Amino acid sequence: MVNNVFEGNGALHRGGAVFASGAVLDLTNNTFVKNSAPEGSGLWLENAAGTFRNNIVFGGLLGQGIHCAEGSIVLRYSDFWDNPGGP
Repeated sequence: MVNNVFEGNGALHRGGAVFASGAVLDLTNNTFVKNSAPEGSGLWLENAAGTFRNNIVFGGLLGQGIHCAEGSIVLRYSDFWDNPGGP
């Protein structure tokens, strides 16, 4: 996914904007703003591989901005701020 804006999305449990399990991802130049989920308000990545590059994760309403459970996501040059549970 490249050059997208994910704003105001929500989930009851995991991954307010994106929930990926067992996927190979290229997340580049995206903005995740004011999304909501108790775990991974912006993203929940589980057993995922790939790159998370040049993204902004801002203003999550619940939980951390991104949650990576196992897998091998490489985080590069991204900005995480104002997420109540941390990055």
